[in-house]
Amino acid sequence: MKRIPYAIFPLIIAAAVLAGCSSVKATANKLTGADSNPTEKASAKSLAWLTDREWALTGFNTGTQFIPLEPGHGSDAWIRFAADGSLAGYTGTNNFMGSWKLGAKNPKGEYPLVLTLGAMTRKAALNEIAARFEITYLENLKKSVTLAQAGSGIELLAATKDRQLSFAYLGPEGAE
Repeated sequence: MKRIPYAIFPLIIAAAVLAGCSSVKATANKLTGADSNPTEKASAKSLAWLTDREWALTGFNTGTQFIPLEPGHGSDAWIRFAADGSLAGYTGTNNFMGSWKLGAKNPKGEYPLVLTLGAMTRKAALNEIAARFEITYLENLKKSVTLAQAGSGIELLAATKDRQLSFAYLGPEGAE
């Protein structure tokens, strides 16, 4: 039996990752319509109301029901969509980063959404409730495939159209 040098393993892993990335990109393009018609993509200018502001969590889906929260009294969690397509957030325990992309607004006023979570800090939660909340928050982000404006806030919806998360912008007056 011929032995494979250890130096080849990183090359094999890199090739597998690149092959996987192309299929993920193709799936994301189908969801957002990115390849079908570039003029249908949500433009950075039209999304100024969404980007570069901190959105405070105002509700989350537990899996059995949607629980409304008052920012600062039920959770310190937030999310920020940067104009460059990067994403940052806080679960109440840990910070996370990733990327996001919106498709064209549909007739219902909803945007197809692709969220990709990346790096995250690894602090221990203060208690079991905080740990469970963090897991639920991150799972809800992963399930979210649609973004909808809801008054002065936003909602992230699953493919089933169930609300996963709701957020409000708590910035300066008149900045909504």
